[in-house]
Amino acid sequence: GVVHSGVLRKKKEGHGVFEDPYKLSVLARLEGGVLQLRIVHNGEVVGLEELYDLSQGWQLAHRDDKPDRFTLVHKGPSRDPSMPAQITLRAASKAEGQLWIEKLALTAQWMAGQP
Repeated sequence: GVVHSGVLRKKKEGHGVFEDPYKLSVLARLEGGVLQLRIVHNGEVVGLEELYDLSQGWQLAHRDDKPDRFTLVHKGPSRDPSMPAQITLRAASKAEGQLWIEKLALTAQWMAGQP
């Protein structure tokens, strides 16, 4: 499987007009088809980990004009109501964002090839 990790910024859905929607830093780790997010505050990991099992109906969406960010949209019927319908993450650079998109796409291919 694909393994990748790094710090991303998670978009707050329903943010205020003058609020930075990407103020939340998360330590992200992709391994075995699961994306793990942990909130980072002042360089320290705080809060509970969020786990997104990409085999459970999550699909990758991204825009060519914004290569530094991507969205995972839940298309599956079995979504846990406590989970968001989508999460948008932004990398520090376009290159890093493209790398995450590549790794997530490879993960999707790897999982599709699983029996």
